[in-house]
Amino acid sequence: MNAWGLTQHRSAAGARRFGFWLALICAAGLAIRVTYVLLQQHHLPLKGDPIVYQTTAQNLAAGLGWTQLTSNFHFVQVADHPPLYIAYLTIATLLDPGRSTSQLTLMLWTCLLGTGSVLLCGLAGREISGARLGLIAAGVAALDPNMWMIDGQLLSESMAIFTAAGVILFAYRYWNQPSMRRALWLGVWCGLAALARPELLLVCGFVLLPAVLLKRDLNVGKRLQRAVAGALCALVVISPWLIFNRVRFDQPVYLSTNFGRTAAAANCHETYYGLRIGFKSYDCLARTASAHIPPTMSDAEADPQLRHYARQYAFDHLGRVPLVVLARWGRILEVFEPFQEIRLNFFYETEGYVVALLVIWTFWIGALLAIAGAVVLRRRRPRVPLFPLLAFPAIVMLSVAVTFAEQRYRAPAQPTIVILAAAAVEAFVLRLRRRNATRSTHVAHEASPDPVALGSR
Repeated sequence: MNAWGLTQHRSAAGARRFGFWLALICAAGLAIRVTYVLLQQHHLPLKGDPIVYQTTAQNLAAGLGWTQLTSNFHFVQVADHPPLYIAYLTIATLLDPGRSTSQLTLMLWTCLLGTGSVLLCGLAGREISGARLGLIAAGVAALDPNMWMIDGQLLSESMAIFTAAGVILFAYRYWNQPSMRRALWLGVWCGLAALARPELLLVCGFVLLPAVLLKRDLNVGKRLQRAVAGALCALVVISPWLIFNRVRFDQPVYLSTNFGRTAAAANCHETYYGLRIGFKSYDCLARTASAHIPPTMSDAEADPQLRHYARQYAFDHLGRVPLVVLARWGRILEVFEPFQEIRLNFFYETEGYVVALLVIWTFWIGALLAIAGAVVLRRRRPRVPLFPLLAFPAIVMLSVAVTFAEQRYRAPAQPTIVILAAAAVEAFVLRLRRRNATRSTHVAHEASPDPVALGSR
């Protein structure tokens, strides 16, 4: 076998080993998620958003369209959430002959999505810095409660994590081997991310454009051409939902009609002055809606009205806004009132006390490791660009600044934390190996007989 053939053989063998271990890690990640659902979640009644996701998926599968049943027993068109996660749940509902898919089935279906996130984190890690980093990143993603807790609660943030990991993977694939095809794939994933959570539309500006335009080994014309093509590809992915909403509603509706409700729950006396500063208050939302929103008003009509009253409250209390934003950031980073959210989540999310503690503790550890991992990757030669990773924490902080802080809103940043933490772990392991190798060499040198001394005998 010549040198080229030997290299190809070793490369194929390495790819098979990576694939085997990655599959094993994904299986472990799936087992953890399924165990959490079976032991903790599936018997608890759904509250809030998960009910909306389940019923909308069932209505869609039953041919009733993107609708919800009102208190007057009328089906009305809704767009209160972006469509991607509901569409994913609809697949499971369509596979169910009775079209009344249980929450257990949908939770297990979401566990598969979470396992896909583990896979993408592993592939992204390999793309960034090799197979070892990829396997460590997949292992961290499989074990991280900040990821599997969300997968077990029937929340759209599972889809946000999945698409964020996909954007990171394809951003680095483009950066390592730029081509028009890879720019288009990056655009597809950016569009999917926007259909998972509205704020992730920002990845087009934070990831897609920098990845294409900053690649200086290409001429300016090619960079511009690929940037436009990638952005158009993202628009093509998003446009069916935009057109669908334009046909259904009299008012302009883009990705969702939920921002008004979110803003109204985030901008009021309780969240500006009370013990819940920086958090949410659905009592505020209920008061604002009952005072200003007629029961007959559609979500599309109510959304701009609620946004108006929330914005008006913020302007009327402008002096408090900086403090409120700091409180929101403190909450999302788990440095301000982290355990208060545990108590509140028993009502809102019901994730379990032990799991809630694990989420906070592992986030603290993961965040510190992620900072170290960013330094490690930045010092590597050739230097690893960090903007595809750092874009997601930046988007989370921007989103929280204009809404409120809640643990699950941090979800799009989890792949970043996982991969950067894995880089820190990898660097630590390599350093230990080098130290042990140096020590072994030193011990072997001391144990070897001195030839000069032997010759003098």
